[in-house]
Amino acid sequence: MRARPISARPAVATAIAPTSEMVARLWTQTAEMSAVEDWRPGEVALNDRKARPARVIALLLAIAVAGGAAWWTTVGRETVAAGQLSNVRAEARSLEAALSGVEFVTSDMADGRVDDRTTAALALAALDRHARALFQAAGGLPDGEGSMARLKAIDASETALGVASLIGNTAAYQTGFEVAAKLPAFPTTAPLEDIPSVATDTAWWIAEFRQAVSSLPATDGLVDHRTSSDTLAQSLDAWQRGYLDALAAGDGPSAEASLKSLSDGIGALQLQLTGLVKQTSASAQAMVAGLTEELAALSR
Repeated sequence: MRARPISARPAVATAIAPTSEMVARLWTQTAEMSAVEDWRPGEVALNDRKARPARVIALLLAIAVAGGAAWWTTVGRETVAAGQLSNVRAEARSLEAALSGVEFVTSDMADGRVDDRTTAALALAALDRHARALFQAAGGLPDGEGSMARLKAIDASETALGVASLIGNTAAYQTGFEVAAKLPAFPTTAPLEDIPSVATDTAWWIAEFRQAVSSLPATDGLVDHRTSSDTLAQSLDAWQRGYLDALAAGDGPSAEASLKSLSDGIGALQLQLTGLVKQTSASAQAMVAGLTEELAALSR
């Protein structure tokens, strides 16, 4: 058996060497890359367990929010709407009860004036308060089934406020005019030295009368009376001159006639006002009757 030549071994070594160097370089490059450096499966599992409760809580919160939204869409809105409608009905009943006091005032006005003005003021204050409360409650009603109830409640509130304004302004107008129409006891005769004093007194009363008339509230049904009162107020300068001239001339009958003319003019205005107050009472009573029916239907 013939031995292999020794000269063949270097050829094998030369063939292997390049592969070893290539593996060595690849290993070195792989070792330098640290994509999963010091990776331990246990730590990854631990981190996953720590994150799991947070994900569970987030899921529960999402379920709760979705459930709450579904509840509000169905039961919640209906419950709130029912509560708001119940509140409107309660306010309607309160306003209906407040009308009983107003009926007393309108009955009092049927005689041509408001005699019990303290009771009237309290009744009107209660009516105003409950009307505003109903208006506010009506604003909370939702659309849909609550729309019709909201419109009825708002209409009833506005009617009630209109009644309170009509009666209140009429009573205030009448009171103001009665104060202005009180005619002082001016003399029918006076010495010459007293004429300046009488002139001052009449001028003072004329100024007060004009101020009172100009301050009377604008009230439906009393426009004609306001016009007549303004006409009388503007004629007082001429009346004063005629009256003082009669006093200065010692003409008692003319001075007396002048005073009677003024008194008759004021009396005619008072009589006119009494008739207009009676008419206002009838209008207010009709408004209260209609409002009572509206509130009875709304409160059911």
